[in-house]
Amino acid sequence: MVFEKGSKTTFFAAGGDGDDPVVRVVSDATDLTPDGLNTLSVAQIRVCNALRGEAKIDIMGSSAECYGCSRPPMYEDNIYGQCSPYRTIDTTWGSNLGYADSFGEQASSIPLSFLPLEHGSYTIIVKNVPWNTDSTKVLNVVVDVEGRNAYLPIAYAFLIILGLFVLHYVATFLAVRYMAAGSRSKEIAAAAKKREEGKGASRHDLTLSIFFGFDAALVKYLEKEKVDEEEEEEGGKSLNSGGSLSERLIDSSNDEGGATTLPIVKPVITRPKSSGRIVSIDAFRGIALSIMIFVNYGGGGYDAFFDHSKWNGLTVADLVFPWFTFLQGCSMAISFESERKKNSSQLQLATKTFIRAAKLFSIGLFLNNGVDLQEWRIPGVLQYFAMSYLVVGLLETFLHPSQLYESYNEDREKKSKKVETLMDALEVDIKPYLAQWLVMIILAVVYFCLQSFLVLDEGCPAGYIGAGGLADNGKYSGLGCTGGAHRKLDGLIFGFHHVYHYNNANGVPMSSATCDDVYHCDVHDPEGFLGSLSAMWMCWLGLQAGRVLVNYKHLGNGPKGIKATHRPFLNRWLTWSAILCLLGGILCGFKKEGGLIPVNKNLWSPSMVLVLAGFAFFNLSFFYTVVDVYKLWSGAPFMFMGSNSILIYFGSESFDSNLPFKVFLGGGPTNHAEQLTSNLIGVISWIAVARYAYLKEWFLVI
Repeated sequence: MVFEKGSKTTFFAAGGDGDDPVVRVVSDATDLTPDGLNTLSVAQIRVCNALRGEAKIDIMGSSAECYGCSRPPMYEDNIYGQCSPYRTIDTTWGSNLGYADSFGEQASSIPLSFLPLEHGSYTIIVKNVPWNTDSTKVLNVVVDVEGRNAYLPIAYAFLIILGLFVLHYVATFLAVRYMAAGSRSKEIAAAAKKREEGKGASRHDLTLSIFFGFDAALVKYLEKEKVDEEEEEEGGKSLNSGGSLSERLIDSSNDEGGATTLPIVKPVITRPKSSGRIVSIDAFRGIALSIMIFVNYGGGGYDAFFDHSKWNGLTVADLVFPWFTFLQGCSMAISFESERKKNSSQLQLATKTFIRAAKLFSIGLFLNNGVDLQEWRIPGVLQYFAMSYLVVGLLETFLHPSQLYESYNEDREKKSKKVETLMDALEVDIKPYLAQWLVMIILAVVYFCLQSFLVLDEGCPAGYIGAGGLADNGKYSGLGCTGGAHRKLDGLIFGFHHVYHYNNANGVPMSSATCDDVYHCDVHDPEGFLGSLSAMWMCWLGLQAGRVLVNYKHLGNGPKGIKATHRPFLNRWLTWSAILCLLGGILCGFKKEGGLIPVNKNLWSPSMVLVLAGFAFFNLSFFYTVVDVYKLWSGAPFMFMGSNSILIYFGSESFDSNLPFKVFLGGGPTNHAEQLTSNLIGVISWIAVARYAYLKEWFLVI
């Protein structure tokens, strides 16, 4: 066997006796870089038939990400001694290829796991091994043109961003000390103080803050010794004026547009007219929002990480929406407690809940659609927020313990002051909320009953939760089985012209979901009706995280100082995290495929809700420790995104095709470096917008 790598002509052994094969020219590859390779994550392959005694062969193939899939033909009737034309394939996951021949009723196949490099050209040789027998056959891969490593740009980008962060903090450190020693220190400190008091800022001050943040860092540096003295003197009192931490925990407003107002810690730049905040929640929300924008803008073309999973399993893109829903619930616990302290009636709370849910749903409809009402998509991201907010909000309104037991607040304060055992924690965290638990369990039962017993289309088994199409060896291809009850309910409630789809030339709805890329699935909406019940659970579990802050607010004012305040929060969050992750792992069998209930973002499966809620509790503990307890990080720049999330999300969806949020040369990206650069510029631009809006006090509250 002789090959000349990268040459215009490919040679291979077509036959011969003994160990001396006959070398024969079979194809002149005159064009190894056709126009099909000017897009991301593609390569080209061809197949050469070198099997003695077999006039024709078929080559089948499917994506390596396609679990349990049939392999449809890629090349049919490939004649002995010849090569097929080049064909473009995806390089994100690789391909499972197989050879098949037919002699009467017998057939054989040889699998090959093949991961080509981007923009490479490859030849697949089907041959006999060893040369003196016909019983064993293999597929060999020959590199005609070397591909490129598509992951180098993101590695370089990570190193550059890391270097810029280090440079920023070093420059800030040096500049602050320089300014603190000079005449500018008082001027800058006065300007920052003026803005903190809600009196606005000059254009120069805004520019300085947006790009460097020197003024805030300077104020923090100048006041460090004073703050340390106050901490020692107060011994657990809030750093902000107005009483102890416990007394002011709920005494601040919540704008519910993404901001969570609690006087736990003073951020580097305090939001005007909102004296106290848990900055870690804003930072966590801002990170999730930044990733969401990066993913929606293209994710650098790295679909393996920054595109949604094709069916089972999780990618980075799958994390942010559920975590956003979790954080919505966390904020709700605090805001509803604040409303109760204002003696708001149930009617007032219910009215506010309905109005905000309606606003969210309406904005979601606006962002989803154009002008064609016949193709108006009804489900969506903000619609999930709206439905979960409505249900969880009504639970907090009518089934909160304070509405059921007159002595609840007094009992809670007494019990939360000494939580030493698990039973003590249950007395505070779960027992008073049994009515809400009952409602949520009923929702879970409804979910399981619909998913398990709803009568599906003909040929689809009850309880089916697979991808359909090529999955299950193509058994349910074309039958409308994708997602089982999820798809069936969406068709009954919305109609397939009003879910996530596109129309073919005949006006028939076709799948736009990510599962179509690999499984060739039927029309399926990842934000369908049945999944909204799971979103309600995710939001309600976030409510539990917020309740921890509310229920343990009386702790920590003892002799151990202010850091003792945080231990009950962290202990409860980490306990929730461990329990939820364990339950989710049991449901999915601690594996991606083959478990009882796989982790599946496309269906918002219960195992996904448990696992991601568990990780959300852990992340909240981590950010709270780093930002609010030890103050190792101010939360910037992500806290600016998180404190104005509705405005930034709405803007990012509305102006996703405008400069500077999307920028290319020559009409579109031809490699990952271009795509990644454009998407990072888009995210950074929105961070700058969020920072500017923060300093100008522009907040979208609904």
